[in-house]
Amino acid sequence: MNSPIEGKQLRGRKARWRLLGWTKVAEKWMARARERRMLAYFSERELKDIGLSPWDAIKECEKPFWHP
Repeated sequence: MNSPIEGKQLRGRKARWRLLGWTKVAEKWMARARERRMLAYFSERELKDIGLSPWDAIKECEKPFWHP
């Protein structure tokens, strides 16, 4: 049978994993927002080099950071 101490340790590990998961999500959102801000400054030639039209870039920049 599990002791109360083992139960607390298990809950603590689960909480750390949940926090780590949210940290990863926040990092992904921040990177996505940063990349979209950078995309707004690309010239037409640079956009063409990466296979995007100016319209595609505008639509991508308008997306909220939580949308992939």
